[in-house]
Amino acid sequence: MHQKQMAQFTEKKRMRIRLLEKLKTLRQSRSKAWYLQSSLPLPKALGMSCLISLSLIATHFSPLGDTLESYFARRLEFFTRHALGIWPHFDSRLKVFGLDTKSMVDLQTESVRPEDWDALFYAINAREPKQILIDKSFALPLSRDPHPQDRLKRTISGGAPVAGQAFLLSESIFGQEEFPLEAPLFHLDHWLEPGHEPPGWLVPTNQFVYGPNSLFQDAFVFVGHTNFYQEGYVRPLVRITDTRVLPHWSLAITKERHLNEEGLWLDGKRLPVDKTGRILVNLGPAHSYPVQSIWQLFRTARARNNFEAIKKGDTVVILTRMHQFDSDMQHTPVGAIPGGFVNLSVLNSVMTGQWLNPTGDAPISIFLFSILGMLAAIFLGPRLFGLVAAIAPPFITLTGLALFCYGSMVVPWLQSVLSFSFTAGILFAERSRVKDATARKLKDSLEGLVDPQKLEDLLKNPASLRLVASVQNLSIMFIDIEGFAIFAKKNGPSAIFDHLKEVLNSLTEVVHRFGGVVDKSRGDGLLCYFGHQYGGGKTIDHAEQALRCAIEIQRQNLERCLIHAKEGKPISPLRIGINAGDVFVGDLGGKGRINLAVIGSDVNITQRLETACDSHFVLCGEGLWKRLPHDIELNARSQTRFIHIKHHESFYPAVEVDPFSSDPTKLNDALHAYRDYRGISPSDDRLILPKRRRIAFQSPSAQGRLVDFSSNGFGVILDKYFGRGVNLLFGLGAWDELSEKLAQCGFANLLGEIRWGRPVEGGFAHGVLIKNLTPHQRGELFQIVRETSGLAGKRLVSRAA
Repeated sequence: MHQKQMAQFTEKKRMRIRLLEKLKTLRQSRSKAWYLQSSLPLPKALGMSCLISLSLIATHFSPLGDTLESYFARRLEFFTRHALGIWPHFDSRLKVFGLDTKSMVDLQTESVRPEDWDALFYAINAREPKQILIDKSFALPLSRDPHPQDRLKRTISGGAPVAGQAFLLSESIFGQEEFPLEAPLFHLDHWLEPGHEPPGWLVPTNQFVYGPNSLFQDAFVFVGHTNFYQEGYVRPLVRITDTRVLPHWSLAITKERHLNEEGLWLDGKRLPVDKTGRILVNLGPAHSYPVQSIWQLFRTARARNNFEAIKKGDTVVILTRMHQFDSDMQHTPVGAIPGGFVNLSVLNSVMTGQWLNPTGDAPISIFLFSILGMLAAIFLGPRLFGLVAAIAPPFITLTGLALFCYGSMVVPWLQSVLSFSFTAGILFAERSRVKDATARKLKDSLEGLVDPQKLEDLLKNPASLRLVASVQNLSIMFIDIEGFAIFAKKNGPSAIFDHLKEVLNSLTEVVHRFGGVVDKSRGDGLLCYFGHQYGGGKTIDHAEQALRCAIEIQRQNLERCLIHAKEGKPISPLRIGINAGDVFVGDLGGKGRINLAVIGSDVNITQRLETACDSHFVLCGEGLWKRLPHDIELNARSQTRFIHIKHHESFYPAVEVDPFSSDPTKLNDALHAYRDYRGISPSDDRLILPKRRRIAFQSPSAQGRLVDFSSNGFGVILDKYFGRGVNLLFGLGAWDELSEKLAQCGFANLLGEIRWGRPVEGGFAHGVLIKNLTPHQRGELFQIVRETSGLAGKRLVSRAA
């Protein structure tokens, strides 16, 4: 006995070690749970975000990027600023005169003669201006007569310093002589501070330079380019070759100019150029430019009178191409305006310091807002993401416009909006695709296991799934469809599956209604449990829920059996075993599926309860019965019934619940209907013992008496109630004659299996099948009992079990 107990103890210890190892594996697999990865994985999201960022950065540095900025961002910025009544104010010392159509009519010529220019310069110089700048003139000879041109050259040289205009081309002009860049102004060393290198954006362009006519080149103190880029930019300094540079025309009014690694400095202030060496022109609306018609200046000059509009120290600008026959229009972010207005805007910025300052690095902004879009896409819920996606782009845009209008800052808001929107939109769409795919897998895994409403809640929040391996106290239920194998032999696959689907769907609906989870289908039955919630939480009264669910299942199924009997359909009685106890619960499923494993000795006990249960009954384990409230009202009879459990030395006390104790007729009808459906005839012919010929049934486990007997076994009434499948060692005790004959034939010790049982008056009736005898021996035993009991002449009767 001691060795047997030690063996049982060792086996239990091994089983616990195996369970603990399994539990450890389950916990380790928790981090790999596919249903928790319904969101887009961060590494994948980061990779997609970087790819989008790189694509947008490449677009930013392409012609398409310049076009987007010029025709969308810059236009919107200037339009907003002008709509708010904000634009740069021109310096009062800046006096601008335009050679417009009215001037051409007054001069009665489309080409200004040298003598008119000579008189004009004479009148301007009489007012002692600080500087004279001429836009787009003196590129060609003005007259065939050299004398007026010589006189004009002397006039230009003898007055205020005059700045002329040059222009840059990527190709040379046939027959046109390039402008010589020999003066110190055009030498790179003239601009560089000693010991410093030029900034990185100043790279040689190898362009062709064309400027004033050679007759007037020496007369101009300063010659600069007026090239304008359609994107709204100019270059303050262009490096033509490794040693030669050409400044912008507007830099003529500055006193100090120098270069170093930090950039271009004018009169001690660094020019706000971007990384490519460009300046965004600070343009105003067309009506804001203080341009006067030059015809009055010509009239005054002809009369040799003083022109009061020009004051001493003013900067005079002459725009020569403002008439409609020779209009120099440029497409800018504020619309099409004369090219002279563009140059005038740059000149005004040089004088007043009203620059548009590029702030922020576009590639960095693209990357940062791409990361923000990624975070919003993978961490925000659909509603909050929709709100952020709707608010963020307008907010970024309005912030960029406000900085432009009120701070003269040019920030890469368009790139930021595109980066955020593209990244957030693409990643959220990918997240939705992944989430939908995961939801479909999750639905496929859980559909039928939990209540549909709970399933919907879990699909909305997969993170709430509670599948981590743990020890929990649950109620386990095994349901078996009796006689399904025989039904399957008589019917085709379609009928088998239709019938099985009908029964299982009905069972599942009831289990869900009582808060249970259908763990898995066992082909002709179900494994269910109560007390565990996939979405977290637990059910305290799971034992009562499980029992009430089992009773309801049996009552519904019995009604279905009776209906099917009338309609000639298959009849499927159920056996249900339920028990409660501590079990190991965890997900054993792989990627894309959930397989919740319920492991423990109480699970094995529950399965044995189901096999020991009779049709239409519920057999409860001791663990479940102890958890039930003492005052529970079930409207069903309960009776202790002993069964055998593996590794249990003594009989296990189960509780049989009869849901039909108040209506036994209905139960009998269902049992007879099932026998008729199966074609089962009454039990084998047997002899009924009279009360005066009492034969005792003697077993170490129970005591009782024989009621009837046949060649296969005995009908007995015992003092204990045993479940199906219980094996009993017994002997028959009676008068001496019977005992002697049984001993002589070797029938003193018999092994019987309980085939059925039911409570009766005075005890519990059982059907016992003799297992340790051959058919011949069973026949011999039958004859011995028949003859010694005085029933040799009695006729055999058929009696149903």
